[in-house]
Amino acid sequence: MTTLTGLVLGYVGLMKAHQDQASLTDLVYWDLQLFTLDCDGLENVELNTELQFARFLVPLATFYAIAEVAVYLFSERVRGWNVRRRWSGHIVVWGESTQAVLLVERLLERGERVVFVGDGETGRATGRYFSVEGGTPTPGVLRAAGVSRAAAVYAFSDDTSANMSTAMAIVSVQRGDRPPIKSYVWVPDPELCHALRARRLGLENEEAARVEFVNPAQLAARELAAERDREQLGHVLVVGLGAFARSLVVELARRQRELHGPGRARLTLVGADAPRMWRTLLAAHPVLAHWDARPLDVPTTEFNLRAWSGRLASGELPDQTYLCDPDTALRGALTAVPLWHGRPRSLVVCLEQSLTYDGLFQSDALLDGLRGALGVFGVTESACRAEFDDHDLVEQLARSIHRRYLGFGTRTASDVTWDELPETFRHASRAQVAHIGEKLLRANLLIAPIFEVPRPFEFSDSQIEELAALEHDRWRNERLRAGWRHGAHRDDTARTHPGMVDWPRLPEPEREKDREFVRALPGLLAAVDLRLIAPD
Repeated sequence: MTTLTGLVLGYVGLMKAHQDQASLTDLVYWDLQLFTLDCDGLENVELNTELQFARFLVPLATFYAIAEVAVYLFSERVRGWNVRRRWSGHIVVWGESTQAVLLVERLLERGERVVFVGDGETGRATGRYFSVEGGTPTPGVLRAAGVSRAAAVYAFSDDTSANMSTAMAIVSVQRGDRPPIKSYVWVPDPELCHALRARRLGLENEEAARVEFVNPAQLAARELAAERDREQLGHVLVVGLGAFARSLVVELARRQRELHGPGRARLTLVGADAPRMWRTLLAAHPVLAHWDARPLDVPTTEFNLRAWSGRLASGELPDQTYLCDPDTALRGALTAVPLWHGRPRSLVVCLEQSLTYDGLFQSDALLDGLRGALGVFGVTESACRAEFDDHDLVEQLARSIHRRYLGFGTRTASDVTWDELPETFRHASRAQVAHIGEKLLRANLLIAPIFEVPRPFEFSDSQIEELAALEHDRWRNERLRAGWRHGAHRDDTARTHPGMVDWPRLPEPEREKDREFVRALPGLLAAVDLRLIAPD
């Protein structure tokens, strides 16, 4: 308003001062020159009242705009400085991609403070969000994102090599006085992801840096399989043989076996060369023996789901169907009338992204979702909503170790389920997993992913004795750091334990516990599709 008033007064004043001898364009040009404090129209004229006001009002608007810009730039610097110097325990998300954007949205919804690093310019900060320009992980960009004080970093670009470079750069800024920064690296190739996880687990002193490789197909399969955790599936139909479909078949088998025992459920698997694919999967994942598999060697584009389901008797129809071929899934679901009988989400259409279709069938205002029987599942969105700690290989093995510990029938403070277990004891199980790499180095063994039927592996007696002593030394040192000492009886309050002695003085029953852990190690690794091999 001040600017407009000044321009109007300036025009009127100039017109009066030049007594209608100047053209309209000259008057407008001179009026605009008031912004620059150098107006040709004020030379050799008497300044009337209008010009007196205008020559101050218009430049004042200029100074005000400059001050606004300066304040904005300074405030952005202050916000950036606060992120670099004061934020701690925040989440850093790296990479401009669909999955990175989805992850940022999910973290903000969860109440986390997020620093997003991408190729765009540094953006406006809010109380919980700040963006930093930086396509490559240079030291300056790492400092700007406050990586050294972050709780976790997600390298979620579409380029696996760029994600790996980011993880390496983050390890280089790890400060020794802080807990290891958790880094999650997005790896779209399932087999490569599995192989990289094996190499991380085999690294000596794995606790020095917590890097976890995550695959969208495996993450999403875990999320989808969890929907039927409490239901025993009798007949499952999976159409498609892509990475997500294969991961889903494995995850369903694993969860069904854990929850409902060794009974076999029927699986119909549809896709080109399905029998060969099934044999390959079965060799790599022994848990698939849970299925009574009937692979159909039919390309998904030629598979007529309506006709196939129409030929089955009501008792043979699948009680859960997953359509995983993006080109045929939606059409198949909407035309296979015999499959509309099921429970909620018994007919699931699996797409790379469901942002459009999911809303269509959830809203009564547009399309009927078969009275709830039809569900649309987005692989990418679901992968970004997953609980990444549950996917962490160290976490999975730590849970398995604790379940095995419960099998001993002990009666201590740690004799509870993992979810009820105090964090102190959870950390002890994770530390036991993190030490696997050092044990294998001592025994000259390597961890390999299972891609075919593995050869049986057993430790020799001398290896068992050596590694059991190594495990006892690790446990004893960990307890010493936590303030435990030797005592005739275990007392969790006083922190005493009869096993707080060196290996030669350790009672035989305690030695046998360590030996049993070593003997169980091949089975623990096999449960996550890993095996031990001797390189020679």
